[in-house]
Amino acid sequence: MGLKVILYDPKGEVEYLLSDIFEVTGHTLYSLKGDEEEILKGIKELDSQLFILPVSNKELWIEALKEKVLFPFFILNNNREGERLLSYGFSDLNLVPIPFNPLDLLNKLTVVDKLEPYEDSLSELGFVNAVLKLAISGSSKILKVSHQGKECSVKAFPVSISCDLPKLREILKEEYELSLGEEQEKYTKSFENLSEFFEELLSEDSTAVQVVEVSELQEEVLEELEEGFLLIYKVLNNGIVKRNFYLLKLQGRGREVILSVGLPDLGSISLLNKGLEKFSKGPGDITAVLLPTCSYEDLEVLKRLSLKVQRLTVIGRRRLGNLFRLYGVGNLRFKAIEDIPLLRAGLATGHTLSFIPLSDGLSVAVKVKDKLFTGKLFGSFNTEDTDIRRIFHKILYPSRDVLLMDLRTLLPYLSESKVFPLFGPTVDNPEKVYAELRDYRYTPNLVKMQEAVYLLNLTLDYLSEEEKEALLEKIGSYVELGDKMVTEIFTEPNLFMTELFNALMEAVQTPERFFYILKELFNYGIYIPPSEV
Repeated sequence: MGLKVILYDPKGEVEYLLSDIFEVTGHTLYSLKGDEEEILKGIKELDSQLFILPVSNKELWIEALKEKVLFPFFILNNNREGERLLSYGFSDLNLVPIPFNPLDLLNKLTVVDKLEPYEDSLSELGFVNAVLKLAISGSSKILKVSHQGKECSVKAFPVSISCDLPKLREILKEEYELSLGEEQEKYTKSFENLSEFFEELLSEDSTAVQVVEVSELQEEVLEELEEGFLLIYKVLNNGIVKRNFYLLKLQGRGREVILSVGLPDLGSISLLNKGLEKFSKGPGDITAVLLPTCSYEDLEVLKRLSLKVQRLTVIGRRRLGNLFRLYGVGNLRFKAIEDIPLLRAGLATGHTLSFIPLSDGLSVAVKVKDKLFTGKLFGSFNTEDTDIRRIFHKILYPSRDVLLMDLRTLLPYLSESKVFPLFGPTVDNPEKVYAELRDYRYTPNLVKMQEAVYLLNLTLDYLSEEEKEALLEKIGSYVELGDKMVTEIFTEPNLFMTELFNALMEAVQTPERFFYILKELFNYGIYIPPSEV
């Protein structure tokens, strides 16, 4: 008998991934929409106890517990959300981090659905799921949760605990052990129902959630720049990175063409659907995906799109075709720009696509009408600061000569175009930016171990205590700490600088702090090997 699962997905983050696989595997997915009252009514009426929902809506799960026992599976957008849930007794089984493999989620759902609360299965279920299992069974058994001599007993039916809530929370934050015991007489606190119990257990988390949601806000925007032209972007890494893609609807000669220039990130594939809905279209109506550049994340997005769109056409550099085959997306209809005569493709609407190959063999600029689309060339972080744009390009171009070669390749197109990169703001005056980048003189300099240690300690000096703690949490396994400073790095120094650079974006509290530190670091002439930004 297949699983029956309730889904509340207000942002459309996961439904498109699950609908087909549930149908193919014989499971049932109930997708609920509407306000809280409608959702709760639907939950009450459906024959299901498995509930997928965003972690930001976990109060909806708590409210629903007044009506029936539900096992929650929380959609997560970052690791900190998951770490918080684990500290309150949830299991990895309850976490759905984006991106995720739908088959892995099906396995989690099956495990929670099938496992019974026996002694040997408690550790896999985790505290929360074990309590819910005991509540369903109406068992008189109690659940003992313990860590290094501290112990608390929980009775699930009716809900009672033998310790106070602060002590229970304290135990759950550690590597606790679970066991079953017999009914006992003495309980410190009782609760009216499961809803009241979990509301009070998680009450300590309410302010923490608000702080994280503000500091880690991931802004998603659909902006219509002109009729038939959408800029769609997501702001990531505490507001530091702005990742773009574009949708074009071209019309002429009684025909219509839909182009996607670039792709959303894995956590925002739903944005593609929302953008297409603006044109009253769906994924199957995309004429072609144009790839100015391609990352491994793009490959995974294409792989998932190809499951929904049978004849998806992708246009890019020839080397991408080999990557597609290696990555298991060889079923795409791929067109290499090198095979297009004169690097110009005529469309059924009468428009022309012009392709300008760039030096790395994977990147290409694409000109459509008065629009020039690039990958990271002419891009930046989420700022128009000239110095930061230069540093952005220095990270991507270890040789100034290679950067100059690509800039000169695009120079003939700049006077008649606006530039739309896949990262950072639109460039309204590309000739001005061209001059800024062309005149930027630098000498790439790989760092030695002693320099890497110095630069890390310099970085730590710029950080607040909270930022420092967050940074060391990310890179702590690579370094040895002495008296308030790092004394040694346990990996190749230039590889470490890449890790430091990426970790710093997540650790700082504002983009301005990151940009300030970045400028200070690059005063030392360092070169950070290219990585996905």
